[in-house]
Amino acid sequence: MTRVFLVLCSVLIFAGCSSPRCESPTAQSLVTALRPQTQFRAMLKMFVERTQTFAMATAKDSSGTQKKLDAALDRAVERHGAEWERNLVAAWGTLNATELEKVCSVLGNKNDTTFMRFATRVAPEVKSKNQPLLERAATEILDEIWT
Repeated sequence: MTRVFLVLCSVLIFAGCSSPRCESPTAQSLVTALRPQTQFRAMLKMFVERTQTFAMATAKDSSGTQKKLDAALDRAVERHGAEWERNLVAAWGTLNATELEKVCSVLGNKNDTTFMRFATRVAPEVKSKNQPLLERAATEILDEIWT
């Protein structure tokens, strides 16, 4: 599951950011460059859309469910986005200054190998903090969609 979580994060990071750049080699700057709100929204959407509850709601009312999903995603990101970002900053903050500088330097040229080496190291911390948040927010979204 950690591997799946890491792969999803990596795909979203590189797909969602045409050319992310750190303003400075700090965990906060790195996370800001990775657009955490966009990342959180995309992960929530993937998580929710893979559930049986979402499939049943879609079968009942496809267009209505999609509208409810979009609105619920926006509300969930507004409610929980700051926590998601704090968790990412804390995880990336486990790297030392030299390591953060390396990660920041590869963002502009999309060096997947270097990024993945460090992402693999922080993935357990990201997963331990953000997976419960992702599950909690997804449950809230599904409750909104189903009602």
